[in-house]
Amino acid sequence: MYSYGRNSPVQRDSENDPYELHSIGKFATASSRRNADPWYSSFVEYYNDPNYADTTIRNTLDGTGKWGPKSTAQRSAVIAEMSSFHVLFLHLIAQINDAVNSCNGVDVDADDEYDLTHPWDEVAALVIGSLEGGKEGGSSDTQDGQLIWGLANQRAFEFQTLSKEGYANVNSDVEDHLFAGKGELDALDCANLERTATRIKNGVLVPLMQSTLRYAIENEQLDSSSPSANLALGEVYALAIIPIIQTFDPASADILQENMVVESGIEVVREGSQVVANALGTAAIANGMGCELIGYTSQADPCRNYGRSSASTLRPVLSLIGIVGAWFIL
Repeated sequence: MYSYGRNSPVQRDSENDPYELHSIGKFATASSRRNADPWYSSFVEYYNDPNYADTTIRNTLDGTGKWGPKSTAQRSAVIAEMSSFHVLFLHLIAQINDAVNSCNGVDVDADDEYDLTHPWDEVAALVIGSLEGGKEGGSSDTQDGQLIWGLANQRAFEFQTLSKEGYANVNSDVEDHLFAGKGELDALDCANLERTATRIKNGVLVPLMQSTLRYAIENEQLDSSSPSANLALGEVYALAIIPIIQTFDPASADILQENMVVESGIEVVREGSQVVANALGTAAIANGMGCELIGYTSQADPCRNYGRSSASTLRPVLSLIGIVGAWFIL
């Protein structure tokens, strides 16, 4: 399935074109990932490997590399979560940037017809996935969704970031931005589309930050030799954001690296989960997001160093009627 795909056919321009399926393996090595710059280049520089996610996933499938000899639970976690939150996540960022670039590239004086709807539909598809159903906020079973939308809803229960409608605040915001972006594309309002794209890219970082903190809390008492899947999950989620955070807050990225990346014989989360929370809160502020978006738990609060608790600063989010439909099926 990783190599050859299963349910998502590649669009054909004519019946003479070969019938092919999208696969996560193809996304992991596609040249289109360059459209995710500057984030793509940050990941390549961090790993010193242009196909970093594909290398890790294939090694783990083959039983080699860092995670290959580890427990089945850990190998499964690495393969599944890297597929969703490294491979498809970067493809999402590339599609967002591609939509903005396409808007900027339209010659409004030319007679040629242009259709910018498809790239933005792919953005929605790669945020939400095909398993969330038609209810506002997505499926009531948070295990259904496999992409950023579902992850945000899972974490919202744990980090006190649920909207009054019962789903993640950040998803409500992202949904709003998806609708706004569609209108901006239709109007060729490329300057505002670029700002909307930045808001979406910041929004989808939130559940990855929450997941990193969630597993910092879970792993604080684990030994680096533990077979628990939580060790692998903590590292995978942290490595989905460390190369990005390095670009605007290197000190926080170093703290996450030291505490979340598993090394044999070295204590995991050795500085404590609150130190990880502090780093995430500082990084969020450095990126212009605000630490309160991450939320808080009784064990750790990313806003603790800023003289306020997340509990008192979480802003209300207005309800939006309906949910963006998405066709993307793995």
